Amino acid sequence: MLEYANKDGFAPLHIEEEIASRGKDWRKRKLGALIEKAECGDVLLTPEFSRIAGSSLAVLEILKAASERGLIVHITKQNLIMDGSLQSDIIANVLGMVSQIERHLIQTRTKEALNVARQRGIKLGRPKGSKASSRDFFWRWNSFFIISI
Repeated sequence: MLEYANKDGFAPLHIEEEIASRGKDWRKRKLGALIEKAECGDVLLTPEFSRIAGSSLAVLEILKAASERGLIVHITKQNLIMDGSLQSDIIANVLGMVSQIERHLIQTRTKEALNVARQRGIKLGRPKGSKASSRDFFWRWNSFFIISI
C-alpha cells in the first residue's frame, strides 16, 4: 500500500492499523474514528473491500459515510477509486456481495474440514498449557488504512 501511496503522490500520510475484528461495528473501530476526523478531499487507502468490513451492508455503509464526508476511497489491490460516482456505487455493491459470498464459502469449507478431522479422531484446538502469541493474533486480524491528509 505504501508503494501505491508513493506512486500516486499521497503525502503526508497518516497510517492506522486496525486490529479489531471486521465483524465488529465499523463505527466502534478505528476506521469509524478515522472517517469522522477526516476532511473533505482526504484519501482513504485499503488493500481490499474485505479488509474494511465483513459484510456487504457494512462495506456500503462505510463507503456511504466516506462519500458523505467527501473522502475518496482507493481499493489498492483492485486498483479501484470509490469517489461516490454511479460507477463506483455499482462496483461497491457487486464487490461487497462477492466478498460476502466468499466469506460464507470459506466458513462452510472450514466447518466441513473440521467435521472431517473430528470424525477421523484428530484432536482440535490449542494444546493445553500453550499460549497463543499476541503477534499471531495481530497478523490474523490486522488491516491497514492509510489516509492522505
